[in-house]
Amino acid sequence: MVAASNGLGYMILKSQRYLATDTIFAGLILIGLIGLITDWIFRILTRIVAPWRGKRWHLINLLHPTIFS
Repeated sequence: MVAASNGLGYMILKSQRYLATDTIFAGLILIGLIGLITDWIFRILTRIVAPWRGKRWHLINLLHPTIFS
């Protein structure tokens, strides 16, 4: 984000320079949504590619719920 000359990070840094707080928050929300969607995609892909993973982690969470939650 710091050395960018285009893209979302550049937009946020440019908005910071001109005190465009609304654009900064919009960029941060957009980054959060991209992260959330990416997380959902990887969870779905993990269920498809490695269906046994969920069962093993579920058992570990039952044994040590505070470690992995």
